[in-house]
Amino acid sequence: MALDNTPWAVGGGAQLSVEVARTIAYASTRGSEGIVGLGDLKVQAQTVPTTTVRVSPGAGLILNRYAGGGQQSYGLRNATQTDVAITATGSGGGRTDLVVARVLDPQYEGAAPGDPVTFQYAKLSVIQGVPSGTKTAKELNLGYPAIALAKITLPSSTATVTSAMITDLRRVAQPRRERAMVTIFPDATRTMPTGSYASWPIGAGQRPLVSVPDWATRVDIVAHLSGVKFVQGGGALSAAGIKTGFGSTAPAQNGILVQDAADTSGRYHYTLVGTHIIDSSLRGTDQLIDLLGVRSTGSGVWSADNQTSIVIDWEFSEGAQ
Repeated sequence: MALDNTPWAVGGGAQLSVEVARTIAYASTRGSEGIVGLGDLKVQAQTVPTTTVRVSPGAGLILNRYAGGGQQSYGLRNATQTDVAITATGSGGGRTDLVVARVLDPQYEGAAPGDPVTFQYAKLSVIQGVPSGTKTAKELNLGYPAIALAKITLPSSTATVTSAMITDLRRVAQPRRERAMVTIFPDATRTMPTGSYASWPIGAGQRPLVSVPDWATRVDIVAHLSGVKFVQGGGALSAAGIKTGFGSTAPAQNGILVQDAADTSGRYHYTLVGTHIIDSSLRGTDQLIDLLGVRSTGSGVWSADNQTSIVIDWEFSEGAQ
């Protein structure tokens, strides 16, 4: 097959093909597919549940899945909130529907529109009766460009759609990430607290203050503690809990330190990981990263001092939300 006559972008009256334009869209987005930004095209139940769902404003990138449309992408936009009708189920059983954003391109569909100016080349559509485990439009081999926005699981004899029936399937096409790292040396000797979680092993003046991006939906925090001093107490098992802190949020993971009776006093190394979900109240604000600990079992003592180093590595990432 020969090259397209006109590459991007030749002047002097040359005519650019739509295929080359779609290839530029594909290349500039590295072939990614999904919604463009935070909150785009979210499917939600109506405030008072009805036979429709509402789709938020937003934009999407969709791969050309027509035959012969490889390495091409479409971009679409929903300018205002849009209601989409969901067909009621009968008494014979429930049904799973897929809400999609799709493209209708006459170049591939085969029928020219009556009025090419007013024809709806992109629309929100409902595919009824999909397999209950469906996660993407690609799985259905539709033969046309589409991205899945949500799955709606309807019980039998149901005419209204509630929030509990909707499963969000959106993916951000090109999620943003922002990563940073800091090394901290304790400014004083700090002993693991007992009784309840408290800041440890860094002091209040050493906690990193970070700016939360406007697009962030989560932050993953990894802390490496090197040269933590442990003094065995009574020759019995000692255990402690450690976790990350981010503003007022709780992490999705907690870590546990265990030193059993066979462990001698000395310097040890630990790693802890925490994932924190970021909601709208935190975006665009400054928040402190902290580490917290508590001895829960035994009489062993963990402490950090001037021979201890702490590396805190964090990464903000963007999801659909």
